[in-house]
Amino acid sequence: MTWSNLLAVASPAIALTSVFFVRRSSATARKALNLAYKTGQSSYETARAASAPPVELFLTEIEYRHAAARDLTGLVGAEARRCVAQEDADSLEVVVRGRLANNLPREILLTLHDHRQSGRNRSFSHRNHSVFVIAGAEVELGEAVLSPEQEATFEWFDRRPRGEWINIHNLHTRNIWDAPELFLPRLTLGGTVRAIARREPLVWARRNEIYRSGFRIVCEPRNMQRVAAVWEAEIVKPPVEIAGRDEEDRIIFREWVGTVQGPLDDSVVHYRLDFDPTLAQLNPPKLLRLAGRSAGVSYPLQRR
Repeated sequence: MTWSNLLAVASPAIALTSVFFVRRSSATARKALNLAYKTGQSSYETARAASAPPVELFLTEIEYRHAAARDLTGLVGAEARRCVAQEDADSLEVVVRGRLANNLPREILLTLHDHRQSGRNRSFSHRNHSVFVIAGAEVELGEAVLSPEQEATFEWFDRRPRGEWINIHNLHTRNIWDAPELFLPRLTLGGTVRAIARREPLVWARRNEIYRSGFRIVCEPRNMQRVAAVWEAEIVKPPVEIAGRDEEDRIIFREWVGTVQGPLDDSVVHYRLDFDPTLAQLNPPKLLRLAGRSAGVSYPLQRR
């Protein structure tokens, strides 16, 4: 038997042996990858469980009321009272009260935002559009500082038209009777096109088009490399409720004015804590989208 014939006979055996070792190596690699994933997931869960936020947010009560001007002086106060009597005569507002507690022995920078889906392009503080008041002073330009281990009172005002509050009510209400008054607003042509382009179910798209009432508070130390704590809150219970049906069997709404005392469940306000590690990356990208303050002049930044 020549070498060529011997090689031809041995080739299938060599190939099968190679396949066996490749398959075994692949299985070993998959097991190692799975173990690494489980180890990383365990470390991540342990880190999250052990993480203490630099600032604690405690919401103690929510007041629901008709539009009311705050105690402002001068021309701003006069304009605020005029808006209550005219443009905002049909509006309702919520006042969320609580406290902020700095857990660290150093200053904490606070960056305060309106809800991501507030629907506002411009906000007017004299009309109580997402106004933050910390330690009795209104926050200017959405930035404040908590002193070391300081505990401060917290208030947040948000005024919206009655129709927007009804949409928020319908967003969180089960429409078991298929009542037309509880349907969410239909999508516009542009909204439909965007939903189809994103391959998003139209039911979800209709929910995402509802303007929300809520806020975000980003809490971070002055370190260049840092992990920011982000408190997000969204009002679930609006200052409107179903009053009954009229003569034509249509659902009618009425204003609900009063105060809900804490502890506040998710049926009233949904608020949670998360951590933003954008400025704690080993290899930061060239463009950073920050929830809070600037990282420094050496970073090209874009705030979100």
